Amino acid sequence: MTPRDSLFDQRRPLRFPIAELLGRAEELAACRALLLRDDVALVTLTGFGGVGKTTLATRLAQDLAEHFERRAFFVPLATVREPSLVPHVLAEALGLTIRGDVVRAVLDALRDVHALLVLDNFEQVLDAADFVAELLVEAPSVKVLVTSRAPLQLGGEHEVPVGPLALPSRREREHSDALAEVPSVRLFMRRVEAIRPDFEWTDDEIRRAADVVTRVGGWPLGIELAAARVRVLSLSALVEALDEPLRLLTRGPRDLPERQRTLRATMDWSHALLGEKEAALLARLGVLEGSFTASDVRALFGSDALDALSALVEQGWALSEAGEPRFSLLEAVREYALERLDVSGLAEATRETHARFFLSGLEAAFAAGDPRADRDTYVRWVRARYDDLREALSWAVDSNRIDLAVRFERGLYQYWNMHGASIGEGRVWVELLLSRADDMDARTRAHLHNVSGNFALLRGDLSAARRDHERALVFARQVADHTTEAHTLMLLAYVEGRSGRDDLAEARAHEALDLYVALGDALGVTTSRHALGHTLEHQARVAEAARLYEDVLERARTLHHDGALLVDALCANGRVATRLGHFEQASAWLREAFTLASNTASPLLVAQVSNELGVWHLTRGDLDAASEQFAEGLRFARQAGVLSLVGALLEGQANVAHRRGQERSARDLLKEALAAYRDRVSPSRFQQAEATLRAWEEPQEPRAASEAQGRHVLTDLTSRERDVARLVAEGLSNAEIARELGVSVPTVNAHLRAIFSKLGVTTRVMVARRAIELGWLDG
Repeated sequence: MTPRDSLFDQRRPLRFPIAELLGRAEELAACRALLLRDDVALVTLTGFGGVGKTTLATRLAQDLAEHFERRAFFVPLATVREPSLVPHVLAEALGLTIRGDVVRAVLDALRDVHALLVLDNFEQVLDAADFVAELLVEAPSVKVLVTSRAPLQLGGEHEVPVGPLALPSRREREHSDALAEVPSVRLFMRRVEAIRPDFEWTDDEIRRAADVVTRVGGWPLGIELAAARVRVLSLSALVEALDEPLRLLTRGPRDLPERQRTLRATMDWSHALLGEKEAALLARLGVLEGSFTASDVRALFGSDALDALSALVEQGWALSEAGEPRFSLLEAVREYALERLDVSGLAEATRETHARFFLSGLEAAFAAGDPRADRDTYVRWVRARYDDLREALSWAVDSNRIDLAVRFERGLYQYWNMHGASIGEGRVWVELLLSRADDMDARTRAHLHNVSGNFALLRGDLSAARRDHERALVFARQVADHTTEAHTLMLLAYVEGRSGRDDLAEARAHEALDLYVALGDALGVTTSRHALGHTLEHQARVAEAARLYEDVLERARTLHHDGALLVDALCANGRVATRLGHFEQASAWLREAFTLASNTASPLLVAQVSNELGVWHLTRGDLDAASEQFAEGLRFARQAGVLSLVGALLEGQANVAHRRGQERSARDLLKEALAAYRDRVSPSRFQQAEATLRAWEEPQEPRAASEAQGRHVLTDLTSRERDVARLVAEGLSNAEIARELGVSVPTVNAHLRAIFSKLGVTTRVMVARRAIELGWLDG
């Protein structure tokens, strides 16, 4: 052995791979602080292959080199498979010439030396952890920094997970300068410039760069491989081609290890290191569309799966979400997992297990038919798992498991109904089920037609609503289902009232009320009396409506029903009290309604109450308060996607502007209101708004400014994103869009996430409604 003094007492040059480090300030600071602590000897950087562990480790070693008097050594283990060879590779890195016991020689050489050892790619020699433990005991002045896809599981080990780079936020997307400073985007831009130094970064190209890094989930290796494709693809073409990342990302830089020159090679390399149980669980996790918990995994795949999940998290296959115990898979990882599941022959059984698990949870979160169910808890539960619920419903329909699909529909109906933005999607599912209704019983068909009719009413399609409810009435009467018959008659009363057919609306409401009284259904009596009050109010029989509404409010308080019924009753009483000039009482009712609505998870209810409060303030002459209330309500109504309510709030804003003498603004707002109203409110309501507009002097072209603004936003979408948005607006499910475009469902979901970010919306249905409302599909 070479004398130790000649090895360690001289200030030797450092030999580390050089790479630029971006976006790792937090991890860098955490590791630096650990390695400088006297009580810390072992720090392990863990994460999936290609996430940047080696780059971070080498940067740390360079930064700390002077602290260790330049005794920092890089020990590459990527090509080592046999754990017993680790001491030999370390000896070579130290420059030792050894004859005899290599372990003893390395320990003797390091015993009194203050040095930093970087053991890179330790995951395939984890059994050599015992050697590392012995080294730390024998050489207490040595610090060891390890990069590995799994921790060494040694006492005193400090693990620092390294995840993907941060993705651009919606706010950062609004400004190209800020977008270019996002680490994931900056890394991609640097790599592109290395290949094409003359590349011109316009605002559009920077946004496309953001699309690329979003599609690869901020994964540094994916960014490197994507950038390599700019030799032959424009950025817009690259974004489109990322529909199939495992096929596209196949030619990385030559200085990358062979295992990292394609995305699939990286995954194959990592997959070979998994045990049988971990590999089996990874394949099955591919069916989980959204994030998931350890409890989900245990319930789906058994308690034995938890150890396998821990291993997958340790090795970076599953990502642990910051701040809460939830996990997720990168899009490319999920695609790889689904491929493995298909090969295993267990795909169908696993998808059925997935569907039944989420159906059970859905039915537990909201017991179907129980009016006292906890709606807020239910809505929060559904929102957190909606991607998986949608995926399970899609599987049930595609597999012709209509019995399960109908149960999903029944469980999701209230969520769709309470969140107007989801109404369009709910309608698509219901119509799909109705198209396969030949084998359904009459009760189920009546239910589905009523749901379809209610969705049609909410979107303002009165003829479709009437048609569906009349069909439901036929099926209910076929099997003498009087409860469904009464409910259908009540729904028809609302439709006829909105259509201006007041006599028929009143007759339908009385029929429903009589049936509910005969059935002894207290809830039905309350809701049908509310419907009757609504028809009387539309006929300007305000005093009669007020008496009915007060009775409804008293009954609603007694029933302890979910918040929606009580909010509706309070709003109705506040509205007619305002019309009758009983302002103080109206204010009390409306403010109680607003408090209740704000505590629910329904933007639709908040928008409804805000509209009534705006009218109250306008009637009292408080224009500032009215304007604020209408604006607040409009924000929620647009989120809910109910255009008739959007129109009412815009009309309120128009009246405020008119009262302020802002005539041009008033006319523009009323034009927007009329566009939202068209075919969605009663003829008399629409004609009244038209007459008001004529009185204010008719403007040039309705909606021109709104359309131009909307089209500008929507043209930021790539051509493939526009295809996805168009198919969403046409009512296709994610699975159907995937088949139409010849891509995977995870790819469709990735496009939707990019569309959400660009349009500032939160659901696929809001995408469709924005496009339809602005007339984009016509162009």
